[in-house]
Amino acid sequence: MTDTKSTNIILFSGDYDKAMAAYIIANGAAAYDHKVTIFHTFWGLNALRKDEPIQANKTMLEKMFGKMMPRGAEKMGLSKMHFAGMGPKLIKKGHEKAQCDAFSRSH
Repeated sequence: MTDTKSTNIILFSGDYDKAMAAYIIANGAAAYDHKVTIFHTFWGLNALRKDEPIQANKTMLEKMFGKMMPRGAEKMGLSKMHFAGMGPKLIKKGHEKAQCDAFSRSH
């Protein structure tokens, strides 16, 4: 009889690097056959937002707040070294390069 192991992650940050860390930990746990749950709350919900606006009955304040929040992980900033928007692009470029390097080493 084997016990099912689980990993639960609460993502409450709207920072790209912190969200990416949560997803990397989740993938690692899944690789070890853990049942993984990521609960997105507060600013962590921004990672799940769709690019296109969704029609909903909102007050003016709710609409203004929604416009200030990034839509999706691609628009999230970094917790440090944001560099006027260049930081996330540099991190993503480095991540893509690391993936390409890992792929070429495995083939």
